[in-house]
Order: sequence, then C-alpha cells, then structure tokens
Amino acid sequence: MAPARSTSANSWIANNTGNGIFSDVNTVLTNSTISGNGTGNSGDGVYMGDQDATVTNCTFTGNHGRGFVINYQDTVLLTNSTLVGNVGSDLLSIGGNAIPAELHRR
Repeated sequence: MAPARSTSANSWIANNTGNGIFSDVNTVLTNSTISGNGTGNSGDGVYMGDQDATVTNCTFTGNHGRGFVINYQDTVLLTNSTLVGNVGSDLLSIGGNAIPAELHRR
C-alpha cells in the first residue's frame, strides 16, 4: 500500500484562524501562496507533523506563527520559494531537515 499523500497546486491558502496547513502525510505544494494564517502570535503557514514535503514555486508570507515548520526526522525540499514577513521565523526545523534549493528570503 502506498503511503498517504496530500497535493495542492495553484492554491491560495489564507486567513485561517489556525495553521494554513497541518499535515501528517507526505505533502506536495506547487505554485501556491500561504499567507495571513493564525491569530496573535500563533498559526503557521504550514506545520508538518511526521512526514516529508516538496515545495516548489510557493510564497509564505504574513502568517502569525512561522512560515513553514518541519519536524522530527522528516525533510522538506524547497525550490524557488519565498518565505518572508512571517511573525515568527520564516522557516523552522525542529529536528527535521530543511533543504533549501533556490530559496528566496528577504
């Protein structure tokens, strides 16, 4: 049986009161904007629980927590993506592996 997977392309994920995406499955994001999620100082653009992610041509901005969080022993491959202007850190690795390939930070 193939592992569970979530795919989002050409999406605008914004203005949620919590995380924009909370995922415990392998996740693929392409050509998407994740912005303005959360309230106060909490609510991440993407919070990865216990799986890997591939992110291509995405923008993470204005989230009230962090832009992107990767956990445990998991990996996120970021290609041609922008993480800027999030209230907390733009990219946070909590024991995971963040691999920026053509990552844009301002």
